Amino acid sequence: MNRIKNLDEVKVQGGELWCELVIKENKSIIIDPNKPLDLDYMIIKNKGIHVTDVEIGDIVLDCLKKDFDVIKLNGKSYTKVMRNLCHIIVDSDNFKI
Repeated sequence: MNRIKNLDEVKVQGGELWCELVIKENKSIIIDPNKPLDLDYMIIKNKGIHVTDVEIGDIVLDCLKKDFDVIKLNGKSYTKVMRNLCHIIVDSDNFKI
C-alpha cells in the first residue's frame, strides 16, 4: 500500500464503499491491541458504480460490520465495506465534526 499515491482514489467493486475511518481519541494510557476499534464515524472517499444513493464525502454513522480490515497509511485508516451494511448515512453538511 505504501506505493499508492492517494488512498482516497482507490477503486472498489460495484456495491462497495471505500471509507476513511475516524477513530475516537483514546484517553487511556494503556492500549489493548485486542480491543475492537473505537470507531466514531466513516467518511466515504470512493464508491462502486452500483452505489447511487450516497455521495463521496458523506458520513457513515452506523454500519453492521464491526470487524474492519484496516489499511493504515500516513496516519489515516481506511477500509472497504458493502453499501447495504451501512444503515445511517448523512450528508457532510448535516454533521458536526
